[in-house]
Amino acid sequence: MGRFLDTAIGLGTRVVLTSNYAPDALMPDPEFHERFLPTIEQIKHRFTVIHFDGARDYRFGGELAEVQRFFAPLDTSSRAALRHIFTRHEGGRSVEPRTLSVAGRPLAARAAGAALLWADFESLCVASRSHLDYLDLAEQWHGLILDNLHTARLAHAHTLQRLVWLIDIFYDRKRALFIASDQPLDTVLIGLEGAHDLSRTLSRLAEMQSRAYRSTLEERGHGAEKRAAGS
Repeated sequence: MGRFLDTAIGLGTRVVLTSNYAPDALMPDPEFHERFLPTIEQIKHRFTVIHFDGARDYRFGGELAEVQRFFAPLDTSSRAALRHIFTRHEGGRSVEPRTLSVAGRPLAARAAGAALLWADFESLCVASRSHLDYLDLAEQWHGLILDNLHTARLAHAHTLQRLVWLIDIFYDRKRALFIASDQPLDTVLIGLEGAHDLSRTLSRLAEMQSRAYRSTLEERGHGAEKRAAGS
């Protein structure tokens, strides 16, 4: 990022940046913050910083999506709903376990189709994985069913951080995310510690449950419907 800004400014390129944080709060990890200070000074010196600090987060309070996306508790009705979601998007493909390769490492999945992956929280976030795994998931599939999320596991900082990475990556790429947990996830995340800026995660989860969030999985489905109607 620092090299990019140096080059862009040197070429006289006009740049507009958006961030969840003021310049001094960028790259908050102590391991990296000091190295990023020259870039922070560059931003403060070269850019006009405009703060949007309104009290209202517009991701909250939106109309819920027609199809429920988050489920709690982990019971037979949740499992039936997840199965319906998978078969609806995969044209009746059977639900059977598979072992897949994700970022060069094996992943045990409950089921995998052309557009949708169904896997357990234990395999995706409790097991030792990195953001590279979630980037690969988002490249391979338009949506993910994250099943059997036992919220007590989120007390472990590494597990919580992996979940935050997964949510961020799927949100940024407009992928669909369906979650089944033993307790409502939004209430459990409030007050937890171990990951940076959980308020942003809660905000993104709220939008991902709303009608306003249009994932590539839904766009893919609408495209298929239009082609079928045209034929």
